[in-house]
Amino acid sequence: MFDASNPYIVRNNWIRGGGPSPSSGGILLGDYGGSNMIMEDNILVNPGQYGIAVAGGSNMVMRRNKVYGEQLPWSNVGIVVVNWTWQTDGPSENITVAHNRVNWIGSHGGDAPFWVWEEMQWPIGWDTNTFQDPTITPNILPAEIVGV
Repeated sequence: MFDASNPYIVRNNWIRGGGPSPSSGGILLGDYGGSNMIMEDNILVNPGQYGIAVAGGSNMVMRRNKVYGEQLPWSNVGIVVVNWTWQTDGPSENITVAHNRVNWIGSHGGDAPFWVWEEMQWPIGWDTNTFQDPTITPNILPAEIVGV
């Protein structure tokens, strides 16, 4: 169990490629609950069905990430914010989604930058995100990522 004074942090990752899968993607916080997690400064290119997501939990932060997704058979949406309360014991609260930059095309060929579940409390900082940012291209990462 994590507390606010000691959050779980996912930071500075580079992810290129993912799929084919109708349900997996880039980085996901809080699936089936969890709390006090931060996802920041990650760069994702075509990571799968989704780019970045919060899927439950409280006190979650997604900030300053860059997400690119081109039209692929499994592409769905760039940012997902959902509360799977039926899988956990409580509502998702205090979710911040701020200063992210996204350019995402869904499998249908249209813009698909985000999805916020209708029963979700609207994320804090939402107006600071940039959706369908034309400066976010596959070139935000090297063509080949080599480990160090």
